[in-house]
Amino acid sequence: MTDLTTAATPSLAVRQGDAIEALRSGGISALGHQVNLRGVMGAGIAAQIRRQFPAAFEVYRAAIAAGRLRLGDALPVEVAPGRWIVHLAGQQNTGRGLQTDYAALALALSRFTDFAREHQLRPGLPYGIGCGLAGGDWPTVAALIASACPDVALYRL
Repeated sequence: MTDLTTAATPSLAVRQGDAIEALRSGGISALGHQVNLRGVMGAGIAAQIRRQFPAAFEVYRAAIAAGRLRLGDALPVEVAPGRWIVHLAGQQNTGRGLQTDYAALALALSRFTDFAREHQLRPGLPYGIGCGLAGGDWPTVAALIASACPDVALYRL
């Protein structure tokens, strides 16, 4: 896994701050984050979203239970008027080691961008998406983001 503090970020807008607070304050209107297909949002920003937006968590869990969320999907949930959490299905399982499926994340990011454009939303992602506990390589993920989401703001705590 690459050290996110030193890894280059190709032509992406990186902002200091909390992505969830940016969503609440209107700095962004759609916050994408990576999820697994096990119905678990137990760590990182996913756990924060589960606690702060329980309805978004319930929609995600219901989609998993019904078999409606697959790798590469983007599942948007409106959490306040004009504010969206978008679950990006970029990993099958949970656990240590590489869990991020780069092809699935790339597809989910593309769908996230399409959704944001269609609804005229300002998209944001957490810096290091898919690279913490999910074990992804930041230069690889950053390149996927640059390709699929050129207008996204990355929020780095």
